[in-house]
Amino acid sequence: MRVLIILTSAGTTADGKAKTGFSFAAFAEVYYALADAGVEVALASPQGGAPPHEPTRGDDPPALIRFKRDREARSVLMDTLRLDQIEPDDFDAAIYPGGSGTMLDLPGDAHSKAILQALGRNGKPVGVIGDGVSALFSGPLVTSPDASGAAFVADHIRKLIAAADTAL
Repeated sequence: MRVLIILTSAGTTADGKAKTGFSFAAFAEVYYALADAGVEVALASPQGGAPPHEPTRGDDPPALIRFKRDREARSVLMDTLRLDQIEPDDFDAAIYPGGSGTMLDLPGDAHSKAILQALGRNGKPVGVIGDGVSALFSGPLVTSPDASGAAFVADHIRKLIAAADTAL
């Protein structure tokens, strides 16, 4: 089994005032859950290379401590594939582990969308964690640097419900 983990390439908010990136803790948990189960894991991001991660707060969870000590895993993370290099048929599933940066570059990303569509057509699962849900939307999600993913998703859900009510 081969799973693609898709990370963000967005390292700062649009105004450049705040650091963003992927959730390192969520990523490490998923990475080791898969790797320890014998799953082949590939990493990709819109720009490829080393993806930025959000600043960590508090104590590192065990999976993150393990990752920081794992030279091979760190090497793979520093050289992610570009999304335009991905052939979706080569994967059995994809996971978007989230982080605030995912709300900036993954919504509306044509290559991410193509991967999602191909996996969906073939009945293959896609997992999202936290802000990773933003990859499922087709346009920019964050219009202000202080917008939270939870507030955005809640607002979108209310709008979708309202649109469905209007359509009925």
